[in-house]
Amino acid sequence: MQLRPRDAVMDLGETQRWNFLELVRRAFECVPDAMILVDPLGVICFANDQFRALFGYSPVEVVGWPVERLMPESSRSRHLAHRRDYSNAPRVRTMGEGSALSARRRDGTEFPVEISLSPIRDGDWLFIAAAIRDVTNRQRLQGELVDARQAAVLAQEAADRAGRALTQKEDTIAAMSRLLNARLDGPSTG
Repeated sequence: MQLRPRDAVMDLGETQRWNFLELVRRAFECVPDAMILVDPLGVICFANDQFRALFGYSPVEVVGWPVERLMPESSRSRHLAHRRDYSNAPRVRTMGEGSALSARRRDGTEFPVEISLSPIRDGDWLFIAAAIRDVTNRQRLQGELVDARQAAVLAQEAADRAGRALTQKEDTIAAMSRLLNARLDGPSTG
């Protein structure tokens, strides 16, 4: 018989089980990203301390909230359908692959995020662990990189045009010089 992790936890005594749960809580706390644990109904049942820094809410304050409360109004109803679909085929993945995601802070400001989802089963219950990362700086740097590349292309095009113009002027000067030399070297009348 193979012992599953859940069976091992259930076989622990009450004190050991609480120690195990404390270990799980600490694991969530040492993650560098904001983390939440959402129950099958989409209700937040845990948030780590990094969540406070990112969203401005205390972790205890958000327990019991629907996860959609952390989203811009325009995304909430659409997310309900996505959450139902995810529950039917849960897997470790990045949320919103290929689309821009935003979250909403306590002060109402919206910011771009990257969210990684991981299903956690407990018997018939499916919990979702979500790691949330603010990608504002990454997007800013990507924008600056695009701008720098465009500026480099424009600078190269300007240099090419200047080079062609200089070559045309050199050709004109050379032609005028040959013409002057031909006139100066031509037959003299006298």
